[in-house]
Amino acid sequence: MVVHLFKDATQKLIRQVKWIPPFDNIMKVNVDGSSFSNPGKSSFEGLIRKNNGDWLLDFYGITLCLAAELYAIFLGLRIAYAAGHMNIIHESDSRVALNLITSDVQRRHPHAPLISQIVQLKHRDWIVNFHHTLVKAMNVQIGLLSMVLFLQML
Repeated sequence: MVVHLFKDATQKLIRQVKWIPPFDNIMKVNVDGSSFSNPGKSSFEGLIRKNNGDWLLDFYGITLCLAAELYAIFLGLRIAYAAGHMNIIHESDSRVALNLITSDVQRRHPHAPLISQIVQLKHRDWIVNFHHTLVKAMNVQIGLLSMVLFLQML
C-alpha cells in the first residue's frame, strides 16, 4: 500500500506502508482507536498475530477519544500476557498514548488510573516493545473491526 503524505502545499512525500512481521517467537499486537466526533463516542480495536501473519485473536470496545487508544493498548497487553506470549511488539498509531505510557504521568491526568495499569502490565516478567506506526500498516482487518463498531454505535 502506498500512502501520500503532504508536508505542505508544495511538498509531497510518498511512503510505502505495510505490515512488517516480527521475528520468530514474537507476537505482534496492533491496536487503533477511532473517533467519529471529538468529544464523542469512540471505538478501539486490536488484533494479535504471529510472525507469519496468522490472526490469533481480536478485541474491541466503545469509549471516548484518547481513552479508546489507551484501552486498546491495555487490552492488547492484557490479552497477550494472559495467552502466554512473552515477547511482544505492540504497535499503535497514537503518539499521544504511547508518550503517556512511556513517560511519567501526573496523578491528576484524567486517564492516570488506566495509564498506571498499562505501566504495571508493561513491567511484568516479559519483553514488550512499543512502536509508533501509521494505521494503514496494521492491515485491513482492523478497519473491518472499526466498521462493525461504527454500525453498533448508530
